[in-house]
Amino acid sequence: MSDEAVAVQNQSIRVGLIRAGIGVAQSIALYLLVNAAQTKTWPSTNGALFSALVPVFLFAPPVAVLGLSDLRPRRLIGWTLTMAVIGAALGWYSLAPYQSWTGFFLFLVAFGLGTFIAHCLVVAGNVDRGFVASYATYFDISWKCGVQLALAAAFTVALRLLFDLGGGLFDLINIHAYGRIIRESWFWIPVTTLAAIGAVHATDVRTGIVRSVQKLSCNLLSWLLPPLALICAAFLLSLAFTGLEPLWNTRMASTILLAAAASLILLINAVYQDGARAEDGGKARVIALPLRLAIQIASVSLVPLAGLAAYGIFLRVDQHGWSNYRVIAATGALVAACHALGYALAATRWKTQFRPIEATNVATALVFIVVLISLLTPVADPTRITVASQIARLKSGKILPEAFNYAFLRFDTGRYGKEALQKLAEGDSTSVVATRARNALMIKHRYELPPEHVARAADAADRKAQIKVLYPSGASLPQGFLDQDFSYRRIPGCLLKVGATPCDAAIIDLNRDSVPEIILTDVSTRWYVFGETDKGWSYRGFFRSNTWGFNEALRTGKFEIVPPIYGDIKIGEKRFHLDLEEQE
Repeated sequence: MSDEAVAVQNQSIRVGLIRAGIGVAQSIALYLLVNAAQTKTWPSTNGALFSALVPVFLFAPPVAVLGLSDLRPRRLIGWTLTMAVIGAALGWYSLAPYQSWTGFFLFLVAFGLGTFIAHCLVVAGNVDRGFVASYATYFDISWKCGVQLALAAAFTVALRLLFDLGGGLFDLINIHAYGRIIRESWFWIPVTTLAAIGAVHATDVRTGIVRSVQKLSCNLLSWLLPPLALICAAFLLSLAFTGLEPLWNTRMASTILLAAAASLILLINAVYQDGARAEDGGKARVIALPLRLAIQIASVSLVPLAGLAAYGIFLRVDQHGWSNYRVIAATGALVAACHALGYALAATRWKTQFRPIEATNVATALVFIVVLISLLTPVADPTRITVASQIARLKSGKILPEAFNYAFLRFDTGRYGKEALQKLAEGDSTSVVATRARNALMIKHRYELPPEHVARAADAADRKAQIKVLYPSGASLPQGFLDQDFSYRRIPGCLLKVGATPCDAAIIDLNRDSVPEIILTDVSTRWYVFGETDKGWSYRGFFRSNTWGFNEALRTGKFEIVPPIYGDIKIGEKRFHLDLEEQE
């Protein structure tokens, strides 16, 4: 073996030992944190401190492990410490204001994604010995790290399944000690951590395997772009005939549009890859004609997809105000718009092999990191924005005080919601808002009903306030219906108790006997029908609607009463009705 080969082998052994040491240290730290959370001992008793420590020991070690082969020691230590400090600060903020573990979990996902992108940018710059690297280096480093992490995750999951299989085998012969051991945190935490780090080291040593997987993945994914591009283009053309109303009626339009945009972006990059050209010193790579056409179609389609997604979010915000989900969706729409504009420009530069894609990807990555930091700090904190939006809607009268969700502020928005409730409670002591805000502050858990929900049954005035008549416009519910003493089960709560979910209603003559029926709902898929008799109003049955456009159709009068497709069967005095699962 040559001296050079021996030196490479020795270097690999040293790096492997360092990574193993990092893995052991991370295992000990994570075990202590998990054990503290399970036994409710320090530091888990200090929520802010605990939330600061978790991202440090969860993300700083992988940063060090991945950077060992690409960063010089001093730069590696500096970069790892930087990510640890940022993680601790953002982790403290994510839980300290909210006291919400759900929000903390979302923070970990967002911070992990941001850490990956930032790490790839830093390593690529170090490889090229500059603050800005070539696009080929950005592509190579990001895909290398992505493939390494994917293979490490696959190996770790496979190892876990292997241990579970062993537990199942021992259980067959009534030896349960093995199964209990593999479920203990002192066992599975170090095993999982060291397995993942060992897999990263193995892929780092065998770089040829990683590059082969990377190339094969890109080549396979690239041929998914033509069919997806055609599907998206056909969908956009179809909108010219169907209009946008069916899109908005799904109430999932923006989510699906953003998913389609993300898929196009991924596949475009799988086709473009590192963009190597002969004049760059690399071997020229010619993109096949079908793939070039697919890039052009997909790039042009991204613009309306991102625009429609953003417009859909705007409509929901205008109707219901901001929520955490809508803030995050708006972030996705912003990132999609950045890609869409850059890729649309690239589509016009097909003679230069779509080169604007490179600048678009790097610039958008930087924008995404800035936006993530804003979301994880008070600058654009989704919870802060949500609370401010909902309070503004309450004060402007867009939402009635009786229909406002005070429990949401109390339990789902942490410090911001509690502070807003306290300000509302300090208002006029006789007002509905102040009273319900004080009641919300007094309840101890989210499933405890506030006093206004259990004080009394709904009377006629309460029902009138809690029910909005959609059709006909300007109509009012009959006083006899409001005065009726309802005691049925499975009917909307707005008829039974004060503070229930508000209802929508329509007054329609369903059986053409010149006596209109009332149909009522507090959910989107079930409408309850009430008819008037000599003894008052009685419950007749319900419609099950599978479309979100039902309310809008009633509001605008875009419906008609039609006879049933199949008649009832009558035997004696009993009628049998055919319940159709799907009906055109």
